[in-house]
Amino acid sequence: MPGSLFEAIQRGDEAEARRLLDAGADANELGTDQRTPLIEAAAAGQVALIRLLLERGAEPAWKDSMDETALLKAAANGHRAAYDSLWPLAGEDERGLAKAFLSASGLSWDAPIAAPPPPPKTEAEKPGRLARGVATAASRVAKFFGDEVHAERMDRLERAESLDPKKPR
Repeated sequence: MPGSLFEAIQRGDEAEARRLLDAGADANELGTDQRTPLIEAAAAGQVALIRLLLERGAEPAWKDSMDETALLKAAANGHRAAYDSLWPLAGEDERGLAKAFLSASGLSWDAPIAAPPPPPKTEAEKPGRLARGVATAASRVAKFFGDEVHAERMDRLERAESLDPKKPR
């Protein structure tokens, strides 16, 4: 029995996803929580499906109800290969947050997984420190004006960082 594109993505079934796309399925269809098939594939780390969806017109800049793109979902779930495939398509602000998510997962963002870079010696040497500070301030302002989505994302990042086994407590 044929299913939806979302079901094929969730199963990791590239052949079925290709068949559905060939039959006219929308690569940018919105599902639960405004997630697209690309966001689903990225959250699951399905690199072959990410490439297929991008070839078929999936928009990497679209955001779900948590205001996160496919790159952020890949990074937040620690999927380095998925992150690598989406990285070139992202803007600088999104890259900074994605780096922080990936780092909180214990993975490096600029070197092969087998050889992570040495840790920064001081707080000032950490990449994206200014961007992180700006994002935190912006989320607090947004929360003040009633926009909880950005504050929730920063809370999620802080929770992920608190679980990082490499971070001193």
